[in-house]
Amino acid sequence: MDSQLTKLLIVEDSPEDIRLLIQALKKDFLTTVATSADDALQIISDTLPDVVLMDINMPGTDGYTACSILKDCPETADIDIIFLSSNDSTDEVLKGFNAGASDYVVKPYEPRILLSKIHACIQRRKGLQQCTEAARYAGAVAMSAMSDTGDLGTIVNFLRTSFAIKTIEDLCTEICTEICTALSAFGLNACAHIYLEHSGVFHGTDASPSELEINLIKRIIHNPEPIVTIGNRLLLIKPGVVLLIKNLPGCQEKSARIKDHLMILLEGITAKVASLSSQEKLSDLLSGNINRVIKEAEVALINIRHRQEAHKKQSIEIMDEMVTQVEASFLTMGLNDQQEEQLLEIMTRSVTESLNHFELGLEIDDKISHIIDSLSTVSMDAKVL
Repeated sequence: MDSQLTKLLIVEDSPEDIRLLIQALKKDFLTTVATSADDALQIISDTLPDVVLMDINMPGTDGYTACSILKDCPETADIDIIFLSSNDSTDEVLKGFNAGASDYVVKPYEPRILLSKIHACIQRRKGLQQCTEAARYAGAVAMSAMSDTGDLGTIVNFLRTSFAIKTIEDLCTEICTEICTALSAFGLNACAHIYLEHSGVFHGTDASPSELEINLIKRIIHNPEPIVTIGNRLLLIKPGVVLLIKNLPGCQEKSARIKDHLMILLEGITAKVASLSSQEKLSDLLSGNINRVIKEAEVALINIRHRQEAHKKQSIEIMDEMVTQVEASFLTMGLNDQQEEQLLEIMTRSVTESLNHFELGLEIDDKISHIIDSLSTVSMDAKVL
């Protein structure tokens, strides 16, 4: 078997499901099987597969718990986990999302759809690995080229700090502060503007930027030229970041060296801005899809409730009409007392059964109302994501 094949772990307690999965995947992947989540956790720690197909309901540890354990561990956090489940309820999908899974496939599934989802995970991971390798390569080049200079420490410290930023909320403020710290270390008087689609931050090395400086940066932010020099002032423009240097050294050699340092810093910033912007868009997309599914389920349940209420009302009207007609017919049917009592007994029993059925409908109403309220709450939460 080709050792370069993607390593795939199947976590499933059903022999038939295992057989079907192996049959569908053995040609394209190096497959391993675990029949419980507990066994899977041990296998994963030893072999680090690329993708895990995880059943949810298994003896012992369930799939959600196992996924959370893997995502909490730095060594296994990047492994893509695809849940396999016969339950396609919104609550279950939300549990999978919250546990950190990459996808959720409902049984029974078509092999081609499952294959496409696995390949999507693989491609995404390759992209992340390429970005990581590129960042490591850039860092290695910087280390080898400037290992004995004081500027190197400034650049490395900035890159290390910026790469450690994990959330979009912290990106603008922290990077803007750190870039100004680095610029101060280079002896520059400067201000920086870091921006995303819906937010932006201005920061200066010695004081807050003036209104004129802010206005100038806003005017030049979409300038097609990435470098603008005005006397001893320098503007560097990249997607997501603008630097205004107010005291560029007059020495050409020193000025060129400073520009090289600044371009390294800018590349680090733009890479981080692009990375977290992509994460934000992906999160918005996932939240939007979840919210849409929740709203559709909520509308469907409300329609069901309205139809059920109309059905109950109609049933009661039919029973009332039947009783009225039967009682009226007693006068023309010529029944004796015993016959009338028997007929009334049959009607009473039927009405009682109908009322019992009606009471059951009320309990169903309560359950539907509770589900609708829960969906409304989850829908509001999804908007906040």
